[in-house]
Amino acid sequence: MPDLIALARKLPVAELPEHARLYALYRSLRDRAMTGASVREVEEFARLPRVQIDPLLWAPALQLAAYVHGARGEWREVQRYDASIAGACKVRGCSIANEAIALDDLADVAQRDGDYAAARRFQDRAEKLLAAIDEPLLLAELHRKRALILHEENRREEAARAIVLAVRELSAFAVDGRGKAALAVALEQAAIIAERDQRHAEAELSQAAIDFARAAGDRDLEVDAAAHLAANAAARGEDARAQLQAEIAQLLQSGHSPFVLLRLLAEAQLAHGDATGALATAEKGLAATPGREWSGVQLHLVHARALEALGRDPGDELSRTLDEVARDPGENAAEMLEETSDLLDAVSRSAKTADELALPLDKLRAAALGIVPVSAGWSRSLPKGTCVNVAVGAVQKTAGEECMEVWTFAADFRAAPRVVTSLSRLLAPEPEGPPKSALFVSAQTTGDIAAVATALPGAAREIEALRKIATVTEVSGERATPEMALRLAPGEDLLHFAVHGFEAGFLQLAGEGGRLAARDIADLKLARARVVLSACESAAPGPRGVAWAFARAGASAIAAAQGKIDDAAAARWSERFYAALGNGRTFSQAAREAEKDSPTARFIVVK
Repeated sequence: MPDLIALARKLPVAELPEHARLYALYRSLRDRAMTGASVREVEEFARLPRVQIDPLLWAPALQLAAYVHGARGEWREVQRYDASIAGACKVRGCSIANEAIALDDLADVAQRDGDYAAARRFQDRAEKLLAAIDEPLLLAELHRKRALILHEENRREEAARAIVLAVRELSAFAVDGRGKAALAVALEQAAIIAERDQRHAEAELSQAAIDFARAAGDRDLEVDAAAHLAANAAARGEDARAQLQAEIAQLLQSGHSPFVLLRLLAEAQLAHGDATGALATAEKGLAATPGREWSGVQLHLVHARALEALGRDPGDELSRTLDEVARDPGENAAEMLEETSDLLDAVSRSAKTADELALPLDKLRAAALGIVPVSAGWSRSLPKGTCVNVAVGAVQKTAGEECMEVWTFAADFRAAPRVVTSLSRLLAPEPEGPPKSALFVSAQTTGDIAAVATALPGAAREIEALRKIATVTEVSGERATPEMALRLAPGEDLLHFAVHGFEAGFLQLAGEGGRLAARDIADLKLARARVVLSACESAAPGPRGVAWAFARAGASAIAAAQGKIDDAAAARWSERFYAALGNGRTFSQAAREAEKDSPTARFIVVK
């Protein structure tokens, strides 16, 4: 490639042996990254001074670090590395392919954030670069991803045209394993796009995806395609048992575990009245399920339903499954809570008391936060005169006597599976006394948002009020980036954000983009810290609400602004709030006192 030749000419002849040594190390790391090379060693390699000044290696090394973080689901780190590559390529020079891949990765992150306009802009820039070099496979993959974005935006006709183009382009590469696997992914995606209106086309495309995945030896993709085809056949009321049994036989013959398809087969057998067959199939699937696979939870549920259909009590099966999940929740708390929503529904239906109904929620929340789960009920320690009404779906139970005050707790896991608030946490006392340490974050907006956002001079009064009761670490100006806030937040007794907030579920900080999103906040482990959100819309409820994200991260109490809030009113509220907190008031008590002096500053306390 001409661009690589130009970069190679920048390398002094005397440094060629050192470049060869570093390149060999890079290739070794790259190969091991496919099987789980540690983030630390990849990042340390990228930071080596010799690598950073090597015109041929600096960008691939950073890209490898981004890849390893992406494999772990750490998309903010991916964004950080790829933004560095995309920006520095214009100054330092890099291969066109490296720059295009970085832009493509940034498009993926923007898509995950729901910012489809930004995703398309990044893709357009990447497409222009790839069109200028001989990388048709990368270009075809880009067109496939564009179809996915258009599909998520509900732009169905454009999505259909984009995926047809991608399938046509990828068909030219279906001569080796990589090309066949890429085409199979595109065909499966095409089947999903066609699903709404063209059932026949969907079935044909899914079957083509199965055939290509099998030819490429990609058994995981083959299972996904077969599962998609069978699930949609079942949704149409068709009998998919014979098709599933044939695919399971194929997988067993190749030595691949078919536990996902065994679950679908057991469900199909139950749907057609074969409870005995479903029980046997579910038991086979459970025996074949690898550790920490959420399909195992679904298999346990099918197993329990089969027991129930045969007149046997499924309670013990459900309890064992719940305890198993709580003991080993994996690394992704949000995924765990979402995937176990059906399990919680089943457990709640068999609950006889409010304790039995609340404990599953507490166990899973504790597991998600990495803390010791409750081992006994909470109703025995309810304050006198307080009752709690627990509702999960249609199931309701009440605990407590002499009810003067009733707290209602409800969880609709199907509507909002990622929002779970524990009753034991709700009733737990706040940490006593004022905070000893605090993190204060303030940032003026930049870029497009600065044109419509007002200045926040009241932040100076807010931090002075906080300094009267705690030792404060201040992060402001250009240092107040989302990455810095996320890094410093754990370990502090109190967090205070004096920034702009938005209904879309983010706080606007400094840096490129500058969005501190609810999804990133929820991944923190805050160990009962208290939080003040002096930011508009920060009390918005639901899975994208910033205050609720802090609650999911472990904060013991969050005072958050409702709707729009005036900067001067927020400053007055903070001064009165911290004065009350310093005098021993709880968050709720301090918020009520502060509201008397600043009635236009509407804050709620979330626990």
